[in-house]
Amino acid sequence: GYLAITSGAEWIKGDGSVTFDGVTQLLSDANTNPNDLGDALINSYISMTIVTNVIFTSFEISSDSKSIIDSSVTLIITGALTITGELEMADGSFVDSG
Repeated sequence: GYLAITSGAEWIKGDGSVTFDGVTQLLSDANTNPNDLGDALINSYISMTIVTNVIFTSFEISSDSKSIIDSSVTLIITGALTITGELEMADGSFVDSG
């Protein structure tokens, strides 16, 4: 499945985690200012590709999972970054972890 946030839509994070699971995932956001999606768990069996600038409170890639940061995308993490799987960064991508 895919998570696509259209232009003008706003994601309001809650207290729980957003889990990206399944075989292949794609995250896109058509907004000028990136949404803060809160806490995320990447638990996809093949990969989750991030094709837009995005903010997470925490970002965890579980074992046997892979997250791909697309070219020229900025991933901002304001809290914990936990990688037991794989993080792949394309040319020009940037991870800013607080």
